[in-house]
Amino acid sequence: MQVAFRVDASYSIGTGHVMRCLTLAHEIKERLDADVIFLCRTDPGNMCDYIAAQGYRVYPIRISQPLQQQVDARTVQDILVQISGVDWLIVDHYSLDATWERMIRISGEARHIFVIDDLANRSHDCEILLDQNYYDDMQIRYGGLVPATCKCLLGPSYALLRPQFKEVGEKVSRHAEQVRHVLLFFGGSDPTGETEKALCAWDMFLERVCKETEDCFFPFHVDVIVGASNSLQERIEEKCRVLNEKYPNHICRIMYYCQVENMADFMINADISLGAGGVTTWERCCVGLPSLVVAVADNQVEMAKAVDKVGAIRYLGWHEEVTADSMSDALYDMFSQPHQLRLFTEACARLMNNSEDNLSGVQGIIHGMKEVKL
Repeated sequence: MQVAFRVDASYSIGTGHVMRCLTLAHEIKERLDADVIFLCRTDPGNMCDYIAAQGYRVYPIRISQPLQQQVDARTVQDILVQISGVDWLIVDHYSLDATWERMIRISGEARHIFVIDDLANRSHDCEILLDQNYYDDMQIRYGGLVPATCKCLLGPSYALLRPQFKEVGEKVSRHAEQVRHVLLFFGGSDPTGETEKALCAWDMFLERVCKETEDCFFPFHVDVIVGASNSLQERIEEKCRVLNEKYPNHICRIMYYCQVENMADFMINADISLGAGGVTTWERCCVGLPSLVVAVADNQVEMAKAVDKVGAIRYLGWHEEVTADSMSDALYDMFSQPHQLRLFTEACARLMNNSEDNLSGVQGIIHGMKEVKL
């Protein structure tokens, strides 16, 4: 079986699309014995080298101008001709829709098309559509946007989680009765600078705790994680150093990390997390980690509100409206009312175990692909 992914990463769109496609690629390669390739633009902040380091052939799309569907489709067609076509073309891109997909289909170079989407704001021509997010109107969002024969895989039970999260999530048992261990992670690139804001919030939180309570002598631990494409790495690392000098170890210790491969371990060890919306939401929910969430992209707002509504996260708001003060207040609220932790964890479990066919995650996705005749 030949499978191609059309997906991009850049400083502006982040790394999340590529990371979730890599998760699916690993499983397709292992479970379907498929030959998997990637087709990616070479915009600044691309992950072509990273994808290649994972063992996949990458066909670079070297076009400098903004993406145009017709130009992109013709370029992809030329690449697919070189490799004699593919059985599945999986596309994860907000700038591509049915126009692009029909051009690929007419060319005959892809037998089937699989779309990964979050927005439900444009039409698609595909056999399978995956939207791993949670919304109030989840079951009807794509009505009229996909063919009647399209198989829609909807909801976080189909979340593209790396195996480390599924393995850990099945075993985790949270019994934290206090907030002592905190995780700060706002995605691979953090284009809106939320990590710095969160560190300022943590500083304000500690000052308040030390002033108002006697608990400040029970040490806090903070893991600060940034991605390799974060342009503010040096400033963030310096901020961590300054805070470690300000607060002695018996009050708080902050650890700085860049581009970790064992995120599940960090999430398991944390009592709460501050982070962005997007795919990381489902990683945190998988391990039952209570989270304070900031929307850093338009497509995260509606989803974050819906997940907050069912009690699985606490949504702080749109990044431009969330201040260090409001982050600090939310942290203090969690610290002073630790009984909330268990409620968040229980809501996460309900949300992640809601598959209609009892096939969750990648297993359900692979099952859906097998149902389509090649």
